[in-house]
Amino acid sequence: ETSVDPLSGDKQHTIDAGSEVNFELFIENIGDADITQMGITVTIYEDPDGGGSLGPVATDSSGAPLIWQNNDVICYDAFACPQTTLAPGAVLDGGAYLVVVQGSIVTWLPEVGDYQVMVEIDAEGADGAADADSTNDMMSQFVSVLDWTDVIVDLRWYSGKDVEGGEGA
Repeated sequence: ETSVDPLSGDKQHTIDAGSEVNFELFIENIGDADITQMGITVTIYEDPDGGGSLGPVATDSSGAPLIWQNNDVICYDAFACPQTTLAPGAVLDGGAYLVVVQGSIVTWLPEVGDYQVMVEIDAEGADGAADADSTNDMMSQFVSVLDWTDVIVDLRWYSGKDVEGGEGA
């Protein structure tokens, strides 16, 4: 649902159109077992009515769907994954995991519109044990992308005189 600041009336969760957006996540293992396999997917959905409903997957200016997936956030292979485990109570990357796919930081250049940004975690424990509580493995955030246009006002007075006179107020 769209949030509006009660004092100013401005929309909250706004992004400037065309500004680069990266996704920094706080991920904590609140379970009681090590996470030994984890992937992250970020998907941008259109929000057709600006009220929190999921529309189709949004696309970039070239028509490519805005979905980024990294299945190698945590895995047994230290050469493929930056971490091999996430212990109970531990946070990923000190609480500031920057979403990366194939070694590149994920960057979104948003166009004007309303969107739902959905982050999904796929985590497993040792021996492929499924996450005991998968209900907390997904988060969605409404964002409104606006085109902040500066207004320039220029006033000129043409009276035909070389020098203006009179009293100013």
